[in-house]
Amino acid sequence: MRKHLLLAGLAMASLSPALAGPREDSDAGIARCATLGDDRAYLNCIYGAVQPLRARLGLPPAPEAQIRAVPPVTASAPILSPRPTAAPRAPSEAAFAGGMRERIDNFTFGRDGLFRLMLENGEMYRQDPADAPRARWTGRGSDYLVFVIKQGPRNAVMKVMGDTNIYRMQKVN
Repeated sequence: MRKHLLLAGLAMASLSPALAGPREDSDAGIARCATLGDDRAYLNCIYGAVQPLRARLGLPPAPEAQIRAVPPVTASAPILSPRPTAAPRAPSEAAFAGGMRERIDNFTFGRDGLFRLMLENGEMYRQDPADAPRARWTGRGSDYLVFVIKQGPRNAVMKVMGDTNIYRMQKVN
């Protein structure tokens, strides 16, 4: 039954215009969860897949294990809503060698676990609400050396030295 509903949803989604947003991103993640055979893995995947919607509503983030349970977008995975305005895929770690090297001046975390930061050069960013990883930084902003690659006038990706995550950000100023 679940697969029949999923196929019907995919067919309807392909006929309607893309309305990229947290709800559509969550639906696309849930569609990728359908490939999982184990019921517990499927349920954990669904909880992780709705992270964009949780972030939009200001709810606490899902546990990292549930977010990681969502299969990545691949050529064979269904994409319900292409995001033409979304930042391109995060580059590999090696690509950051040519990025802008800065230190964080200061940072804060919102109730949703997303960060806002100011770099020493005065640029201000907020973490993209659809971005899954959550930073666990402590201490002063100047403790963190970062590499930033701008991906348009308002979007960038950032790698923090000593942190395995790559963060998608939106420019504030």
